[in-house]
Amino acid sequence: MVESIAKSKNKDFAVSLITPWVKGNMFVSDDDILKVRMQNTIFFGLIPAGMTKDNSPLSSVSNVYTSKEYKLSNIIIGLLLAIFGVMSLGSSFMTGLILAVIGVLLIGSGIKTTFAY
Repeated sequence: MVESIAKSKNKDFAVSLITPWVKGNMFVSDDDILKVRMQNTIFFGLIPAGMTKDNSPLSSVSNVYTSKEYKLSNIIIGLLLAIFGVMSLGSSFMTGLILAVIGVLLIGSGIKTTFAY
């Protein structure tokens, strides 16, 4: 007999390692409904704005797949910002550091993995 010791059905998770402040939630309710709540984002996926909600009967979930895509525009803009930030560290340390960090975040936001059902 297999028994679940700790069954937390409503736990938030970070949708990206780059942006841990953007949270999502996915669970199956007591009446076998798959409930998904994901935050919408702006500014290259860095700032949360709004929420997407979906409720689907568990019996209708089929064709589950994942895919990976690369947004070259985000990666190139992030790379340019990171390079410019590192180059300007000597003249203005804080400005250069902020630009470099934003650049690295933009590079990371250009790599997207999608889970769909």
